[in-house]
Amino acid sequence: MSMKHFRYRKVTPIILAEMKALHEKGWSYRKIARKFNISLGTVLYHLTAYYKPQALIRAERSNQKQQESEYYQRLEVRARRKKWIREYIRERYQNDPEFRRKMIRANSGGKFSE
Repeated sequence: MSMKHFRYRKVTPIILAEMKALHEKGWSYRKIARKFNISLGTVLYHLTAYYKPQALIRAERSNQKQQESEYYQRLEVRARRKKWIREYIRERYQNDPEFRRKMIRANSGGKFSE
């Protein structure tokens, strides 16, 4: 039976089960963190009932601030502009035979010439 590969997770289900078992034996959060070479916050996130909701609220707040930032808004504008240009070229390529000939010529190493 194959195990699912968790590419970006430091705490796999197996490690989580071991962490819970050690905590039930009386190990401290710091000792558990050192044993698995993960941060104390990660251990608290997975083993305590009150830490995870607070961490999710902080992450949501941080994400909201990022989305409101000027930099993020400029990225969104660029993405919309890029999408618009792609759609415009696709539409024009399909409906304008002259434009299609120019695009084919340009992409085959030629130049736009009129």
